[in-house]
Amino acid sequence: EALGDEAGLARAWLVMAFAHNSVGEHTLLLRAAIQAMEHAQLAGDERVASMARYQMASALTWGPTPVEEGLRLAEDVLARSKTPLLEAPALRMVAAIKALGGRVDEARALIARAAAIFRDLGLTPSLATNAFVTGRLEMSVDDPAAAERIWRESRDRLEEMGEHGWLSTILAGHADALYALGRYEEAYSATERSDEVGASDDLA
Repeated sequence: EALGDEAGLARAWLVMAFAHNSVGEHTLLLRAAIQAMEHAQLAGDERVASMARYQMASALTWGPTPVEEGLRLAEDVLARSKTPLLEAPALRMVAAIKALGGRVDEARALIARAAAIFRDLGLTPSLATNAFVTGRLEMSVDDPAAAERIWRESRDRLEEMGEHGWLSTILAGHADALYALGRYEEAYSATERSDEVGASDDLA
């Protein structure tokens, strides 16, 4: 830090954020993500700043931060997101928190905006992992059939890309929807596949 290496600090904090996320330490994750984002912005590193937004979203949606406080933080980040690469994950973050607060229609509109940007930028992994918001949203309004379709489409996209980091969590969501539909054998298979592709130190 004394060297003023903002880019190096941003990357270091981002690595810490990933580590905290993998073991479900959401309070520490939030701090690390915010630090990574701030240092990345000072360094002019949009890629790291964007990745830090995803980590911040995970902390705010899965961690102990109250919804209204999380929404205030997320909307502040969105207001400071001046390019599509930064705006899309911020939109997704706000959508996720609004969904937690029961503001379903607003959440759907925001996640649709994020999806359009991801599509325009060719960010297929980000588009696929919108299921983290949309799948949970449909479960929250008691529509497991819609959730199952969303999780399944996300699973298929990630499988095609050979991406396993997010896949394990997507499969867990898919299993939840399948179970709610009474498709118990398929749900069990999804949990087995989730265990199979998940990293040994990924406890989240």
